[in-house]
Amino acid sequence: MPVRKRKTANNDEKDAADTQTENKPKANQQKKVSVFGSCFRVFKYIIIVLLIPPFLNYAALQHEIRFVKLPGIQYDIGRGQKLHLYCRGKGSPTVILEAPAATSSDIWHSIQREISKVTTVCSYDRAGLGFSERPYSTINMTDEKKEWKRDEQFTVERMALDLHQLITGSSQQPKPFVLVGAGLGASISRFYAQMFEEEVAALLLISPLSEELVNEKSWNDYWVTKVLFKQRMKQLSAASGLTRLGLLLNLIKLPEIPANIDMERRYKHLLCQPRHLASGSDEIANFNTSMSQIDSVFKIKPFSSKIMVTLLDGEPFDGELHKIQKKCVEKLTLRHRNSTLVPVKTNDVIGNSPGLIVKHVNNAVEYTKKTKTVSSTNFVKS
Repeated sequence: MPVRKRKTANNDEKDAADTQTENKPKANQQKKVSVFGSCFRVFKYIIIVLLIPPFLNYAALQHEIRFVKLPGIQYDIGRGQKLHLYCRGKGSPTVILEAPAATSSDIWHSIQREISKVTTVCSYDRAGLGFSERPYSTINMTDEKKEWKRDEQFTVERMALDLHQLITGSSQQPKPFVLVGAGLGASISRFYAQMFEEEVAALLLISPLSEELVNEKSWNDYWVTKVLFKQRMKQLSAASGLTRLGLLLNLIKLPEIPANIDMERRYKHLLCQPRHLASGSDEIANFNTSMSQIDSVFKIKPFSSKIMVTLLDGEPFDGELHKIQKKCVEKLTLRHRNSTLVPVKTNDVIGNSPGLIVKHVNNAVEYTKKTKTVSSTNFVKS
């Protein structure tokens, strides 16, 4: 009997060991399934977190556009696109305001209001910026259809041609023009005046960017690694929905905006609008091409001495870049024979010295009325 019991006990232990051996792969398999399930759930949540903000931002943009009030009118410029133009005041000459790179026309709000007391003044959104449409792609077009779009998009040549069609064809503003441009806007104004000098009486260039800058390595490094990179990050943040989340959580500090609910809505809308920010990136990325275009048109013929040019030279840079900018602006005056250089001790002339801009615009308007035959056409606010 004891022997039989020992055998039975041994058999029970053997069966238990066999059962444990059989269950071990099952346990390992269940563990693997459990780990896989956990990873899948984590991955699913990550996908949801990544996809929801962009979709919410897109939906919000579609909803907001119905309530965003535009100050001006969207004009068809005949290139398969519409540009937003805002004019106020009456009489001539007409002052045209050109914003810096990647900036909407709202930057001129307070300045435009003051100038409108004297004459007609217009601000507009360049292609793709603000509430103007981007140029249509020519990738799928035939060569014949591409012919009228052969100029490069988001360069000063294309921008100047767009502006010319907008103010002389689509909307027909009173001539002559006083062009006021800041940063890249100053480059567009110069190109326009060189191409259509019979239409332009005066230029006011605010912190202008000279074509000489492209020859400076430190400037090119700054433009690509700081200016373009920052704009690309804004574009990515808007496309991913992070900018909207930042606005909702009050994590983004807004600049001082005049007590105007429509302007605040437009600003926040554009801050979350990838199309607007992408167009700004394109303008910045094409800077060297734009400067090459300006250099070419100035080599064809000298700038007209009949056009009065005033340069408000601010201090937007520090250190070596400041010295480079000053040197290039001094060379700029040599290309404009009837020019006056006015140093301004601020890094943001538009924001910090709007009264100075209005003063020099009014001087240009008076100069134009004395030296040019101005139109008697009255223009009512758009």
